[in-house]
Amino acid sequence: MNRSRITIGVAAALFAAAAGAAEVTYGVDVGIGHSDNIRRVPTGEESEAMLAAGAELSVLREEGRLHADVNVDLSYVHYLDDSYDGEIIGMAEADLRYLIVPGRFEWVLTESFGQGEIDPFAASTPDNRENINYFTTGPDFIVRLGSVGSLTLFGRYSATQFEEQNFDDERLLGGLDLAATLKAG
Repeated sequence: MNRSRITIGVAAALFAAAAGAAEVTYGVDVGIGHSDNIRRVPTGEESEAMLAAGAELSVLREEGRLHADVNVDLSYVHYLDDSYDGEIIGMAEADLRYLIVPGRFEWVLTESFGQGEIDPFAASTPDNRENINYFTTGPDFIVRLGSVGSLTLFGRYSATQFEEQNFDDERLLGGLDLAATLKAG
């Protein structure tokens, strides 16, 4: 897991909130759980008790030059009988847009962290779960086409990282987006 990327998303949320004019919601939770078959096997069941502590943070800011939509819902789960190592589960997403020249030139940063199953046909357990992180950033250049249209030239650098599987990926992407606003009449 790339914890530095999660840190980027949380730091971005806090920065967006501190920059003012943001809607911020947050929460914490704690819990205890028990399973009579923690490994989800047909025979040789093993009981396990778990403690969990979690935090939620949501920041929405759509004013000024910084537009941010950040959502974090992460929990740490500790397995009391050590069936598994403690783990962080949940998701963190950050969509940031900095309006360098509003309506003409913007910089985009998107970050997404979560989990996926290694084997989709096996039981969902910590042994069959891995952290996945996706990051992308790049510029948008916007040209207005009259009052109802726009042409956007964009470029992106993206990276995907998998904790276990060897599917890591980096890519560069560029493109054009032609948009028109339809008026109801």
